[in-house]
Parts: sequence; structure tokens; C-alpha cells
Amino acid sequence: MSENDKAKFLIEEIKTSDADCGEVCFTKTQTTEVYYESGKVSMIRTNENVAANVKVIKDGKKGVVATNDVSSSDALKKIVSDALESAQSAHEDDANGISDVPCNETFVYGETEKDTEKLYDRLTEFLADTKKKYPKISFDSITANHVSVERIYKNTNDVNITEKFGYYTFSPMYMAVDGEKTSAFNYSGVITKDLDRPFMTLGMTEELLKETEEQTDTITVDGKFIGDVIVTPQCLSEMLGIIEDNFLSDQVLINKTSPYLDKLGKQIAAKEVTLISSPLSEELVDGYRSTADGYIAKNMPMIENGELKNFIVSRYGAARTGLKRSDSDGGCYIMNGGDTSLSDIIKNTKKGLLMNRFSAGSPGVNGDVTGVAKNSFLIENGQIVGAVSETMFSGNLTEMLMNVKAISSERINDGSCILPWVDFGGVTVSGK
Repeated sequence: MSENDKAKFLIEEIKTSDADCGEVCFTKTQTTEVYYESGKVSMIRTNENVAANVKVIKDGKKGVVATNDVSSSDALKKIVSDALESAQSAHEDDANGISDVPCNETFVYGETEKDTEKLYDRLTEFLADTKKKYPKISFDSITANHVSVERIYKNTNDVNITEKFGYYTFSPMYMAVDGEKTSAFNYSGVITKDLDRPFMTLGMTEELLKETEEQTDTITVDGKFIGDVIVTPQCLSEMLGIIEDNFLSDQVLINKTSPYLDKLGKQIAAKEVTLISSPLSEELVDGYRSTADGYIAKNMPMIENGELKNFIVSRYGAARTGLKRSDSDGGCYIMNGGDTSLSDIIKNTKKGLLMNRFSAGSPGVNGDVTGVAKNSFLIENGQIVGAVSETMFSGNLTEMLMNVKAISSERINDGSCILPWVDFGGVTVSGK
């Protein structure tokens, strides 16, 4: 049976069982990988994975089974019986349910057919370009993939959604070596729909290689100061993900721990900030056309001119909180650029950091966050004075959003987001 036939089989099993309703999601992923390690291309392989996720609901109780064993009719029947057994021991929750907007949609997008030879050529081209332009760079590993995905969602309310899509990924991990001096490890990652452009030109790839070569000599921040942190697009993507997960999503809204619980329609950021979750954008590669819980996805403003427009709320979260179900699953961030160049933002910075990466735990309930700035540079009197080591930063994410001092006119598209550099004021930076 095809994956689609298996999904139909499972839905019929659910309909004829004791379940009140249910849903099935089949995901078939084929990954072709060209892998570079220890100075050579060490692996070219293709892997295929098929996973099924089945949810049933009986008397308000939810049972879920996730498995790779979909090899036979008996195996499929067992998935449904196991899900029903799981539901028997679950807690009753009136918010449990499934998508109730019938549809029959198929979406095909991206590059579903791979070109392994060109993928290999682009990787070897990148290695040659790096050796010529950035000879201090030493790669720990590089992964170049083609990924092809077929996702089939069906439920007992006549919702049928199929997505078939494909893309290429490129992700190097590296450091700079200058004699006995080395930089910290750095990495970059991009997703692209085709192989028309050299890897060196995608996202922040070349800029990060150049900056890493400048990080073999580092300086330490003396003491502590309150200043600006200019966050790069790659770093901003991580920060926005933390804000979404910890301030805007189901669990924190259900638990009433989000600092934005009563801020819908109110200002939570500087007026210059406009952020959209754009899963349908033709400019992005890593988008989606349907939500995980079985609805057709739409682009959705999250913050508009500093005002909170939407949370990221699933069907379940909406039923638990009374909030509107979101039109997207979040991510796929596109932030409007500003009217100041990055070079002018740096020139206007009296003291601060240009931060490429950070390591931090989850923020506190009130938004407080402390972390280590990595692959970052100290700015003094409008000039970058050197790469920094052993540097901490601390601030409050809700206050940082309100204290945005500037947004760059330049933006970077890494295939999953389109983001500018953002200057956050009032952040504490400390060294030894």
C-alpha cells in the first residue's frame, strides 16, 4: 500500500472502532546526504524514513501512538488498538478534539527531485572557495542535503491534506586556526530551493567565515557595563524562537505564565518592530501549507508596529484558553527592515556587542535571561575593537523588545527566515 492508502486504512479503522474521532499523519522523508569530515567527502547516502502518528479520542480522553512500523495491515490495526488503549488511561479533557473544517487539498512546492551530482559539485566548490579566500578556516564537518518530504494528514471529519515538497540544506561547522591560536567553533545554516547559487553566497555564510578568521585573537571585557547588543539575523532567529515558545505559545498561555497574557492588541515592542509568521511566503523555502493540527495555514502578523497581534495557539490551546486559534504554527519569521544601515548602527553605538550567537537557558517567567555571547565583537565609540571571549549578557526580553534602538535596512534570507540586524539597548554586558 502507498502511504496515502495506509492513511485511508487507518481512518477506516478508527471510524469502525470505539473511538469518537481521530486523525492520522503520515510523513515520508527521503534525505540524500553529502558529508564532509576529516578533510574529505566521506559519505554520500540516501535514507528514507516513514513515520505514522495516530490520535484517537474517546469520551474526552486522548490516545496517541507514533511509530515507524507501518509494514502490514496487522501493524496498522495494532496502531489503532494501541491508541485506544492509551486513551483509556488518559485524563479526560473537554478541549481534546480534531480539525472540523472539511477539505481535500494537495500542495506541491519546492524542489522534490534531487541533483546529487550538482550537490557534490557545490560542496567541492565551496571548499575550494574557502581555501582560497579564508585559509585559516578549518572545518569540523559540513553537511549538504537534499530533503524530499510527503506529509499526509487525514481525520474522521473529512479533512484530507497532502503536502509534497523538497529543498536543499547546507550546514558547515568550523573554527579558525592561526598557528597555535584558534577561534571558538562557529556554524551557519541555510535552506535553498535549488542549487543555482554557490553556497558561499547564501545567507550569512561568507560573513561568518570572515568574522571567524578575526576571532583567533580575542579581548576580554573589563568589568560590567550597560549598553547595546546588536543581534545578527542568525542570532535573532534563535531569540525570536525563544520568545515564541516561552511567551506566545499554548502551554504558557494555558498555565497563565506568559508576560503577554493580557497584551493582545497592546504595544509589546518598539513601534519600528513588525514581525510576520509567513509559512506561505514564496521567498522562504522552509515553509508549510497546513498546520500540525489539520488546518490550511495562512500568513499571520505576530507584531505589527510594536503591537501584539496574534499568539501562536493550536486548536487545543484555543479550546483551553478561549483565545482564537492561530492561522499558522509560528516560525517562518519575516521582520521588516529599518531605515538605518548596519554600518551606521555600529557608528552610533557608544559601547556594546555585535552578537552572532548566544547560549542561554529558558527565560524566567518575567522575561529575565542570562547567557554567554559567542562569536561576538566589542564595540566602543562607534568602532568594532575586537572579538571578545568569556563575555556574559543579561537582560529582560520583554524590556529588550521595547528598547529596540535601531533596525538595519539590510536583511538576510537563510531560507527559513528573513531578518535584519536589531540593536537592543539597556543590556548588561560583563566580562571577567
